[in-house]
Amino acid sequence: MVDIYLYYQELPDNINEMVVECPDGSYTGYVDPRQTRAEIRQSIIHILQHIYDLDFEKYDVQEIEAQAHERSDAHEKSFSISSNFIMHPDNSICFDTGNE
Repeated sequence: MVDIYLYYQELPDNINEMVVECPDGSYTGYVDPRQTRAEIRQSIIHILQHIYDLDFEKYDVQEIEAQAHERSDAHEKSFSISSNFIMHPDNSICFDTGNE
């Protein structure tokens, strides 16, 4: 199991989400809260697909993103994320993946 922390953070224009690998092996993702709920859900799926596809072990960012967008339909089906995610006062995001 991997620890994944998600937070709302206003990001620069044209960036909906970002994720970083932390030194302890966990991941921290940031989602721009100015998106619609549906877009935020898609951003969360995008973050998860980078983590589960081990993209942090790859080197070519352009290729990683191209492959991620090609795989997005498959991941939409494999990550059954509830649309009932909650934003906590500390800007963290809580959601049920439905995969447990």
